[in-house]
Amino acid sequence: MGQDHLQYSQVTFSVFSANFVPVESSYEPIKVLNAANNDGSAGRLGAKSDIPAVLCHALNAVIGDSERRFKVVPKATEAKAPAPAVALFTNPKSVSALSAWAWMAAPVDVVVDETAAGFHFALPSSSEKKSVPFLVDTPAGKDARAQLEEYALEILAHQHRVHIFMLHISKNAARVSRWDRAGCIVSEPVDLSTAKFDNFVARLAQLSPLEQGYDDEATLATQEQIELLREYYPANRWLRHYRDLILNNLEEFPLYQISCPAIIVSPFEQMARATLDQLGMPSFPDDDSDDDDDGPMQWNIPYETETRTFLVGRPTTNRRTLVGKCTTGFVAFDPLDCRMVFLKDQWRDGNQMYSELDVYRQLAWRVPDGVAQLVAGGEVAHHRTRSQQFTDSWKSPSRVHIRLVSQQVGRPIESAESGRKLLFYITCALDAHSDAWLKARILHHDISDGNILIDVEKEYGFLNDWDISKHSTDIKWKAERSDFYGTWAFGSALALQYPRKPIEVEDDIEAFIWLIVYIVLERMDHGLSTEDRDALVDKLFYVHKHDESGRAIGGELKLEYIKRGEPPVQLKDAQDPVAVFLADAFKLLRDVYAKVDYTAIEHWRTGKREKGSFVPHRRSKSVLDGLTHRAVYDLLAKACNNWEDEREQKQKSWDDAIRAMQAMVNMHIGERDDSDMPPMGYD
Repeated sequence: MGQDHLQYSQVTFSVFSANFVPVESSYEPIKVLNAANNDGSAGRLGAKSDIPAVLCHALNAVIGDSERRFKVVPKATEAKAPAPAVALFTNPKSVSALSAWAWMAAPVDVVVDETAAGFHFALPSSSEKKSVPFLVDTPAGKDARAQLEEYALEILAHQHRVHIFMLHISKNAARVSRWDRAGCIVSEPVDLSTAKFDNFVARLAQLSPLEQGYDDEATLATQEQIELLREYYPANRWLRHYRDLILNNLEEFPLYQISCPAIIVSPFEQMARATLDQLGMPSFPDDDSDDDDDGPMQWNIPYETETRTFLVGRPTTNRRTLVGKCTTGFVAFDPLDCRMVFLKDQWRDGNQMYSELDVYRQLAWRVPDGVAQLVAGGEVAHHRTRSQQFTDSWKSPSRVHIRLVSQQVGRPIESAESGRKLLFYITCALDAHSDAWLKARILHHDISDGNILIDVEKEYGFLNDWDISKHSTDIKWKAERSDFYGTWAFGSALALQYPRKPIEVEDDIEAFIWLIVYIVLERMDHGLSTEDRDALVDKLFYVHKHDESGRAIGGELKLEYIKRGEPPVQLKDAQDPVAVFLADAFKLLRDVYAKVDYTAIEHWRTGKREKGSFVPHRRSKSVLDGLTHRAVYDLLAKACNNWEDEREQKQKSWDDAIRAMQAMVNMHIGERDDSDMPPMGYD
């Protein structure tokens, strides 16, 4: 704790109420503190021992006969995170210490010591037009806000929410706040001796579930649906594991049914996929062409839509962040096909012209293997953030809710049973990466341990998460990079050392190598002590500094090992395929980096150029020339001895298949109108 992690903005109480809780209360105003005092209890909020019970009684008196009730939050004996003392619950009879976060509608921040609160509670003066004090800018105040953020994170981890309301009550004043994926809006304090706060609480309890911040595309599963999931018993042990993960945590993570637009695959696409699936791995040309050719297939797939329902429980992945994409992953149950699928829930930047769904549409049959196949997904158009409307900060763009459902259920790449299998799964992902670049002109842009998975049914690797991918036209016409996108740990040495260097396909290819190094350090037998390993991982993948403009610079140790031509870690078994591959891969990196003209790219480090220097807007040659998919694949094949024969056999029919597929495309295009389909591109 001790540092703000999101944008806080303050508005007047009337602006907050008008924008977020516009309904009128049907209840008579009751002063909260008066209601507490009339109960005969120690109603002043300064009496610590009685605060939760007294406050609940007072607040419940305000909301009348609403089904939602304020309750003292049960304390768990082994709580993972501190909970508020009081909260408003949607299902008060079901609340237990384990399930409190699952049913919590709005936490209540009870402030006893205002000097250690997250916000100031000095009441605004009506006679003086001065700014109302807002954030308590002390270590204690920052810690208090970090605690509030933890409340919000726990609710978002256990529920399907669009936004969250929170109440902040001190001795004589109160604030209200609203949290979404773009930031937090906080009202100015309001005097508790007036009826304003009471009216707000009464109106808050009367809001519809969507107005209160609940996802209207997610509803509690029926008992019949729960039983259907219990009856599902797959032979695959990983699918059983994911099924049990849901069923064994129903109290803490209730089962929900989520509606998504189905993706209908046309008969033509089914035939295309079936043909290409039989061919297996595609070809690598001699190098990764920088031509602007968009590949042999020019066709956007138009999807019809219908609604599909999926059952989700405990998330399998959850990035605990309040703002940004906030990706959450669920292995979900498809009751229609009685199988497990993967559901990705995310808040994408609403300013981007194209979404990850658009990328998948481009990849759909250009990349037949190694990429997830979608069965449902789309934007929830009315789920949009609003916090950015109340701040001038550029750091909080508008965000829109999107879900994608894929057929493939993955397990972590780190779970590969041997070094040889690890390299096989990496090769599958490298193939998909090459296909996406050469046939769809799309660069993945985020190679990492979380984005390469192992299909638990087909046992091959696939490349996931294309949400920050880039089209070749966007890459080639950028003279400088504005910021680092992707996973820092796996960035190329050059991209980390030169923070303005535009990302190229070669940076992604180098990331595959660093990913293997990372997995070796974390999972394989290298003989390093835990302390030495942790120190090396930190220095190699995470250590960085900032230049005078605030840009992060790293990769110094990576560059040292590259120049030596030696991997940072040695396996005990020098004959392991992974050891063989890394030894050759770092020699390749050494040779590639030896050709880099560091003087010519210095402006990508400093941002300064000599007077009269010319920086082309379009680069005809990569800085890391020679680091190709083909080169890395050859090293993978050498390390594992016998993959090349299989590839050559499959290669023979590839060109003929491409010509046949192109003919099919040309016939199909003549039967439909593509005029309303925009070309692929990115800002």
